[in-house]
Amino acid sequence: ALVLGLLISLVVSFWVRQSEIVVLATQVTESVPTIPSLAALVLLLGVNAVLRKVPGAVPLTRAELMVVFLFVSVASMIMGIGIVQFLIGLMAIPFYSRDGAALRAHFPAWLLPTDPEAARQVFERAPDGRVPWHLWIGPGVLWCGFLVATAATLALLMAFFHRTWAEDEKLAFPMLSLPLELAEPKGRFFKSPVMWAGFAVSGLYNGVNILHALVPSVPELGKKVDLDPLFTVAPWNAAQSVALHLRPELMGLGYLVSTDISLTLWLSLVVRKLGAVTARAAGYEPEGLFPMEQALGAFVALAVVLIVQARKHLARTADRKPLLLAGLCVCAALSVGFAVAAGLALWVAVFYFGLVFLVALVYGRLRAQTGVPMVWLFPYFQAKQALFFTLGSAPLAATGPKSLAVWTLFTVLTRGYFQSVCGYQIEGLEVARREGFSGRKLTLWLLLAVAVGVGLGWYQHLTPYYQYGSLHLRGDIWGQWVAAQENRQATSLLNGSYVPRNDNKIAASVAGMVLVGGFSFLRLRFTGFPIHPLGYAMASCFGETMWFSFLVVWLVKTLMLRYGGMLLYRKTVPFSSASPWATSLWRA
Repeated sequence: ALVLGLLISLVVSFWVRQSEIVVLATQVTESVPTIPSLAALVLLLGVNAVLRKVPGAVPLTRAELMVVFLFVSVASMIMGIGIVQFLIGLMAIPFYSRDGAALRAHFPAWLLPTDPEAARQVFERAPDGRVPWHLWIGPGVLWCGFLVATAATLALLMAFFHRTWAEDEKLAFPMLSLPLELAEPKGRFFKSPVMWAGFAVSGLYNGVNILHALVPSVPELGKKVDLDPLFTVAPWNAAQSVALHLRPELMGLGYLVSTDISLTLWLSLVVRKLGAVTARAAGYEPEGLFPMEQALGAFVALAVVLIVQARKHLARTADRKPLLLAGLCVCAALSVGFAVAAGLALWVAVFYFGLVFLVALVYGRLRAQTGVPMVWLFPYFQAKQALFFTLGSAPLAATGPKSLAVWTLFTVLTRGYFQSVCGYQIEGLEVARREGFSGRKLTLWLLLAVAVGVGLGWYQHLTPYYQYGSLHLRGDIWGQWVAAQENRQATSLLNGSYVPRNDNKIAASVAGMVLVGGFSFLRLRFTGFPIHPLGYAMASCFGETMWFSFLVVWLVKTLMLRYGGMLLYRKTVPFSSASPWATSLWRA
């Protein structure tokens, strides 16, 4: 299985190169699970079908199929736009754009290529089309080590919480439903008429949109229904960006999510919109109510709640497995130490990485409890912005030019989607528990997948950039506009500009914390309290995209349970018959 994972990841890297870098047909690594990992699983299921007809041949077991699936998921995600591609853009922009000219002298030579000509050729191509590997291999190896250490920190964090989430709280891990049932030896998944009905509806919807992209004369069904024309008159225009996003995958997996989370998600978005309308009607400008800042506060509060709720389990685990705690501390210290060695101020690194790890913990919980298939489902960019809007720029400018310059590179941890790697890590531990093999080994293999993803991504991105120039491919490197913005901000601080703290954003973050704390207390105090803090946190991040899908599944599931009971609900879940994980899913 491990060898297959390595070989398939190699093939996938060429798919990613062609699809995401050369022609930008689609970003196959941005989905959850990644498109290549599902393709690999379906391919191996076909191979298994052939092997079962060959005398003496031994097909892959479900455990082995899941190892390949998870390995390819992590490797392909790492080599995609939100990590390797973004990191290369962050490294190249300071030596190509005028925005980073004032920062160039403050980057360590071992951290990134400091030759402006090498950076220019990333965007405009090299005359001979060759990559100056002597400039890129050293930094690539160091960044690979850093990302592996950071992923190991997240993996050990998930290991601390996995047992209590899986056994004590019996979370459902809905995202595993699809690959586990696909890999089921008897093929029940493919015999379900309900599954094929859902497949037909979503296949028709996506197929028509794809056909429209290829043949524009074919009408499209579209990806959303825009309701903005209905909200053009004040104060209703304060609602901003009201649309019904058509997301079949959110409806499908959302059907497995508890109704209190679904209710809270769409209701939170509606309340926020009505709050903005009310504020404008009263003569105040709502300024969007800063949903991402609310999300950051919600995620931090949720992390604290999770730690407090699991404190006894965490203490027992640390007592029984001191090496686990020691490994967590060592890996976290390596991550922070790398940033400090590069030049980032120690206190900035501690606070910044602390927020990164807390947000990652909650994302892992979201995947374990809701399985929502969105790689960006966290308050992206906020771990860094929070230091600015809470402290103002003066303390950060005082850390010096080297710290400000280096900090721009570590934006990859918050504006990219690296934190979402812990979603596959917590799901991997659950697969190991259900299939009866070593979770420790699988964790190590997934860390190897991180290294493989970085290595393959490094090669598959740099070779077409130097051969064609990124400006002649998709037009830019994903995130280079963020990199330019980060460089401008750091340069302005070096030039003495001052940005005061933002009390409105602080208030939004505090509001997120208070609401999550209040909802958590009420759920503990009153059985059946219908508002769930996870739903509110999700709505603050991506409520605009998700609310309609979850309104539909909440309505359907509520009616199903009320008038048909659990028996009818089970019949409408395609993989419900005798599934080894179904009992915990139904209970949730």
